[in-house]
Amino acid sequence: MANEGGEDGALIGGAAGAAAAGRGAIEGAVDRDEKAHVRQAGQELARAALLSADAVCLDVDSTVTTEEGIDALADFAGCRDAVAALTSRAMDGTVRFEDTLARRLDIIRPSREMMRRFVAERPATLSPGVAAFVSVLRGRGVAVHLVSGGFTASIAPVAAQLGVDMADVLANEILFDDAGGYAGFDAEAFTCRSGGKARAVSHLMRTRGYGAVV
Repeated sequence: MANEGGEDGALIGGAAGAAAAGRGAIEGAVDRDEKAHVRQAGQELARAALLSADAVCLDVDSTVTTEEGIDALADFAGCRDAVAALTSRAMDGTVRFEDTLARRLDIIRPSREMMRRFVAERPATLSPGVAAFVSVLRGRGVAVHLVSGGFTASIAPVAAQLGVDMADVLANEILFDDAGGYAGFDAEAFTCRSGGKARAVSHLMRTRGYGAVV
């Protein structure tokens, strides 16, 4: 028997390596095939759900639009880094959303004039395909709502671009004092609290009489 440390050993090792690589390629192809089927099935289920829905509720920040609105506002105000760190914590659920919302707004302290300039000078960018998607839904008679932890002042132009009435927007309202200075936010809004978007959808189902909402 030849020594596996010699030429035969190298050939055996190479063959074994090739076999292992072949198995890996086959398994990878099967995995890719399965994942493709899962993706296709998921897309078909999502399409069926959308077509049978009475209403579709869309998040706004980093979904309908390309960035987080409060981070963009903080950037405009010159305090993006401090606010973005809190946004990250709010999104990963390590702190209550209402707590980070208050802290972020206390850092930014947006006045009425700042909000006016922000909306005028830094309009939100729609994500690719969103306008067409909303148009198709509306064409099929599906109600479209924007449900967001962002602010009505900056969402209003987005809603206008999509043809969504502000009565169909559930978001947060920044409050101002008589001089136009920052005075907090509406603590009664659904979306100012953790779990608020789910409560907002439940509210829409109850008050609008929707059966199926996506």
